[in-house]
Amino acid sequence: ETLAQHYASGDIFLFPSLSETFGNVLLEAMASGLGVVAFDQAAAAQHVEDGHNGMLASADDQRTFIEAAGWLMENSENLRRVRLNARQHAARQSWSSIVEQFEQHLHAALQSNAVPGNGRNPPLVIESKRAH
Repeated sequence: ETLAQHYASGDIFLFPSLSETFGNVLLEAMASGLGVVAFDQAAAAQHVEDGHNGMLASADDQRTFIEAAGWLMENSENLRRVRLNARQHAARQSWSSIVEQFEQHLHAALQSNAVPGNGRNPPLVIESKRAH
């Protein structure tokens, strides 16, 4: 409850991480309807669509991070729209969709690294226990 109160008291969520891979706090902020400002890296790059449900800044230019936050705060309509879209995006996330995306990444990685006929590494088979 305390965390929810803190999120609810804000308008924007500044997320300067360059290494957060899953982004729990990012999704919590989005679910709370906050305008997220983050670097275009890791989890933020997967969940934030720049100008739609948050703002992305170039990881090699900290000034763009500050400018993105300013863009949200200078225009109440931009902030309102981004917050609404952030909430909707977070509501569509589920553990099953996250696991499915992870499986797709694993399958793609296997396909891109496959070397047919080398005889050294038998194929790795990943099966999902979920019903499709």
